[in-house]
Amino acid sequence: MGFIKAMRLLAAGLALTVPLLSIGCANWSTFPPVEGRDSFSPGLAPAPDVMAKAIAYAHQRTGRGEPLVFNLPLDVSPGTWATVEIKLRAEGGVPMKPGDRMVWSIEQVRFRGNVAEVDVVHLEQGVYQLATVHLSCRPFEPFRADYLQRWLVPVEPPVANDPRLPKLPPTEAEPATGVDASPEADLAAPGETASPESVEVESPETTEPSSGPTAAPTLGPPAR
Repeated sequence: MGFIKAMRLLAAGLALTVPLLSIGCANWSTFPPVEGRDSFSPGLAPAPDVMAKAIAYAHQRTGRGEPLVFNLPLDVSPGTWATVEIKLRAEGGVPMKPGDRMVWSIEQVRFRGNVAEVDVVHLEQGVYQLATVHLSCRPFEPFRADYLQRWLVPVEPPVANDPRLPKLPPTEAEPATGVDASPEADLAAPGETASPESVEVESPETTEPSSGPTAAPTLGPPAR
């Protein structure tokens, strides 16, 4: 029994030690990918759970009673969007649509061992600002949000990235103006001055005397 108990203690010690070693040695893995760094798929666990918890936590700290409207980075699959939406259902979370202003938009997710960081853009006093949600987990336990770090750095407004949104129709061709621009046109368009080549100058007509006899004027009755 003593040997078995000792092995269990050793296994527990290793379970606690491995995450600590991974923090010190492993590099950050990021999404969206960053040149020169490792990356990961946002659809693989625990990424969807971490994104949902970061959004909910940032909303709780900065929302001030506003509805939760969330946005994920570009190139996240529709299935991952659906998973995050389900996880935020208890918070009343809905995906961002074009025109939404009060949103909580994830810009980047980073993992290193048992810690994670999620950059979230939110609207604060009329200015979009960046904040980072710091998360961690214990061995064999899910991630939990620890604290929110505000950067007070103005950023660009987020754009709705949900791939499930309907595609906008192509822009229709502009209607014809009705102005005949062909070379055969003789007249200039209204409001334009005709060029000298397009105006036909007519000579004034000359009135010539008639060659026939002139009718005599009609005389009245003779005076008495």
